Amino acid sequence: MRYKIPSPWSYNGSAHCGIEGNERADSLAKEGSQLEQIERDLMYSEVKTIIKNSMKNKWKESHPEFNRQDGVHQLDRRGQTTIFRLRTGHNRLRHHMNRVFKVGETNLCSCGEAAETAEHVLQNCQTYDALRQSIWNEAVDMTTKLYGPPHELERTAAFSLPRPGLQFDTQSIREQE
Repeated sequence: MRYKIPSPWSYNGSAHCGIEGNERADSLAKEGSQLEQIERDLMYSEVKTIIKNSMKNKWKESHPEFNRQDGVHQLDRRGQTTIFRLRTGHNRLRHHMNRVFKVGETNLCSCGEAAETAEHVLQNCQTYDALRQSIWNEAVDMTTKLYGPPHELERTAAFSLPRPGLQFDTQSIREQE
């Protein structure tokens, strides 16, 4: 299958009507449109490549902060989702659910000390002290937990995944170091 791509130099009318000084541009454009137009047949694969490269460049321009070296790309999908939700604050913690969806009567953590945010749960909540200590046997800052190397992100994702009734294996996390 072949596609015809119109020349960008084709011209259909006057865009500068009534604007002083632009009549010359109009006449030159009209002259150019009278010249022989070169049409080139493109293969489907060429069109696909052109479109793909164009979209890729637009995406790069609109996402200058993207970092291919970010350790989150080495996690499995579940781990990536967990880290992204913790980074953005769009998660199932009470602070977000109460503020955005008006779910629950309060945004406070079950410990009653502060709003249930990612930082509170990962860093300060006394309810999770034992679990936190089993995963990080020394203090680790929030930036490292959310933006650090892959092994730290895996720990953070593992910390965020336990659910009632599930056994949590901290030994396998320590072995990955």
